[in-house]
Amino acid sequence: MAPSDPASLSSADVTATAIHLLAQQGYDSTSVDELADVLDVSRSTFFRRFGTKEEIVFADHTYLLERLGGVLADSEGDAFDAVNKACLTVIRYHVSRPEATLERRALLRSNPSLRERELVMAHRYERIFRAHLNAHLVDDESRGWMPSAYAAASVAVHNDALRTWFAEQKTDAVKHLQGELGDLADSFRRRVTAGAEVPARAGSRVVVAAFESDAAAETVLASIRRALDG
Repeated sequence: MAPSDPASLSSADVTATAIHLLAQQGYDSTSVDELADVLDVSRSTFFRRFGTKEEIVFADHTYLLERLGGVLADSEGDAFDAVNKACLTVIRYHVSRPEATLERRALLRSNPSLRERELVMAHRYERIFRAHLNAHLVDDESRGWMPSAYAAASVAVHNDALRTWFAEQKTDAVKHLQGELGDLADSFRRRVTAGAEVPARAGSRVVVAAFESDAAAETVLASIRRALDG
């Protein structure tokens, strides 16, 4: 059913309506005119308000990315806590609207070009987290590698928790992610105390760990622990 007053609906409502139609009919089989009809707007209004057909698939990400700046700025605790809070904000949003989240996942899995765009969106989260960490880790050396490593690892751990929820919606995804991110932050805090890096042992080195985007959280954390403890 088309929303009677789309201007009064939240971004999440509009996205859910569009995703439902795209998931039912298929991305390539659904025209912009059909999307405009289900949203009860004209074709020109659709392009003006929502952009392309592809953009509306990722409107949730756009909405979340716009919110995260405030979440990071308002977070109590250290820079790692702030990034963790942002990740928890994202997963709460997704699991609070399970039907739309699951339909969107099915849509992405059926379309390779959409899956590629999803990877681009993941990098946008990493950039926001990295910028926050760069600004709040006071030691110059820790800013050299920690922001990039923690940003990438936190996104990977978030995605692993979401995949766990996809497999079993009864899972408490927020609690699961909170625990994993807590372990991740503790691993990094071993190198940082009160905003200053703990003195390194003689002959120590920086290790950059690379891992697949679908790596399990346990694999990511074990790799980082080995790097930090080595």
